[in-house]
Amino acid sequence: MKQSLIWLAGLCACSLAAPALAGTWANTQLCWGSDGTEDGMFSACTINYDPLTGSAASTVSQTLPNPDGSSPDQYFLGQASATATADTWRVSTSLLLENYRRDNYIWTLHEDGSMGAATTAYAAASTTDTVTISGGTGVYSLQYILSVDGLLGSSDTSLMSASFCASLYIPGGTGVASFSCFGTGQATPSSITLSYADLPFGGPITPTITISVNNFVTAINAEDVGTPLGDSTISVSGYAEFGSTVHLASLLVTDAAGNVIPGLSIDSDSGFSYPLDPQNTAPVPEPASLWLLSGGLVWLLARRRFS
Repeated sequence: MKQSLIWLAGLCACSLAAPALAGTWANTQLCWGSDGTEDGMFSACTINYDPLTGSAASTVSQTLPNPDGSSPDQYFLGQASATATADTWRVSTSLLLENYRRDNYIWTLHEDGSMGAATTAYAAASTTDTVTISGGTGVYSLQYILSVDGLLGSSDTSLMSASFCASLYIPGGTGVASFSCFGTGQATPSSITLSYADLPFGGPITPTITISVNNFVTAINAEDVGTPLGDSTISVSGYAEFGSTVHLASLLVTDAAGNVIPGLSIDSDSGFSYPLDPQNTAPVPEPASLWLLSGGLVWLLARRRFS
């Protein structure tokens, strides 16, 4: 058990302090079975929500006696942390279940008779700001390009899974590719692009970026409680480690056809300087310059034809 505890402590040293932007928040949640006579309807949760500093963390260490009175005690250890700043999100969770009674999994029997697994470990960080993009006419599409650095893992994917999700929401726009998720066993992409369309030039918009990770234990069914499947004990661990980091690499503004629009500027109510793509900030060629350029091309073509 000591080696497992040392492993968990090393994995969870990921709560990082950072200056926060107004409009950031963080949320963590850890839930576990806390009753040796689990009936499928009981769970205990520790929740930490901070809408002011954009940083929250939760830890739990539960020792539960086994219901049979003879097996070793059960251990449930977990950690979740989340931090949001203007352009960087750090989220991580980890779980360690050792000699854990299978019918102590967190699951819920709904009124319609269906089963649902509650989130066992969850961390989310979010940033909201009001920005105005000027320099064009009509509507545009906005792409948030995020760089991603992290890992998902589980010692037994049949018992514990992990997932990562990133989402963009902008009221008044049309979500095009505004949600991206992947789970244990899938390759972690180096970047993610989230986009929204039909946004008005010169009008304020309020984008919200939310990054979340979770670990959850596979649920058993109500009929499994009291059977060998429900009475079995397991040892399993898992993690979702994105503590360094998810970062806003750039913003790209295009028209409806996907063409980059030059000569734009972006203003933020928070005063943050967003990394607008250099193609968007390049000056628009003036009509005189275009005429000289086209004239030069005609002259070159004519010279080549008659030479």
